[in-house]
Amino acid sequence: MGYFLLVIAFGLLFAGIGIGMHMNNQKLLKICTRQTQGLVCDVVRDVSESGSGDDRSTSVMFYPVFQYEVDGRVVTKKSSIGTGRPRFSQGDAVTVFYNPDKVEQHYIKEDRSSSRAGIVFAAAGALIIVLALVLIPQFFG
Repeated sequence: MGYFLLVIAFGLLFAGIGIGMHMNNQKLLKICTRQTQGLVCDVVRDVSESGSGDDRSTSVMFYPVFQYEVDGRVVTKKSSIGTGRPRFSQGDAVTVFYNPDKVEQHYIKEDRSSSRAGIVFAAAGALIIVLALVLIPQFFG
């Protein structure tokens, strides 16, 4: 029974993260009502290593850095979501929707990575829960 509850909790955690990401995206869609043009001023390459010896692995993530101007003020923000392949190139033009009351809050029209990530987390959580409900009772009776 302990494994069952642990797996269910893990699934709920994943689903909760996905739902939270979706809710945050919906909030940004509501509050970011002003539009301007921006550009990708950089693509940060983040290399991380894990493990040791023969189990050592290296992963590379790419984070676009967006820049836009509002009322003479230049805003530069690095994306919080990285991907294994760059989804933008330096110099790419982007459409920025920003919050007029807090111009640092924004979303990039062409960047759907956070909504995809939310869907993936929610789906993974739901799948884990379904598998736990179906498979664990069969194995641990």
